Amino acid sequence: MAQTYAQFKAYVTKYLWRDNDTDLANSLDVLIQQADDELDKITRDWQRRQKVATIAPTSQDFDLTTNVADFQSIKSLTNNASNRFHAATKALQQTTLQHIYQLRAHGSDVFLPYYSIDRNDGSLFARFVAPFSVTDPGDLTMQYVIAVPDYSSDDASWMEDEYLNLYLYTVLKHCALFLREDDRVTTYAGLQTEALQKADEDDKHNLQFGGSPLRMRPHRAIP
Repeated sequence: MAQTYAQFKAYVTKYLWRDNDTDLANSLDVLIQQADDELDKITRDWQRRQKVATIAPTSQDFDLTTNVADFQSIKSLTNNASNRFHAATKALQQTTLQHIYQLRAHGSDVFLPYYSIDRNDGSLFARFVAPFSVTDPGDLTMQYVIAVPDYSSDDASWMEDEYLNLYLYTVLKHCALFLREDDRVTTYAGLQTEALQKADEDDKHNLQFGGSPLRMRPHRAIP
């Protein structure tokens, strides 16, 4: 059963036998965020984190926030409208925002196969070099990677819910580093590696057969 963020924090402190350790309690939010950052890197290629969306830009600066709220990074952007440009490939090329503005400065009345992704004032934007309007329709298919959930903000995390072993041992490793418990760092790192291998196998299995990943239960005692 999924835990709230507060429940998970209490679970971690009890697991470490540190219920009354105020230093750990005050640092636990940061340590969990460090674990999230590590998991974001080591699970980036999981099928569980790959997603596809169809977008229909109506301007050169298109706000993606409402379309892909869970966006972490882009993998590809493909043109679906044959009249957009005459290039041999439909794949758009990612470039810098500076290059986009340089191309715009030269002026163009046709769609150019370039784009840039950036964040501005909390919103996610796709920048293009083309005339876009409701009278000039043309869908784009975007393949992107979803982010590892921000547990503290969302008060829920599919990473914790579906891959409890991996999530727990990653958090415990960072806690042990903070507590300077070298032996436990080695122990948790080994358990994390085993859990990651199992999670990788589950991810590949689900790609072939579908269904939800198996929930892994941690051992109750760590030497």
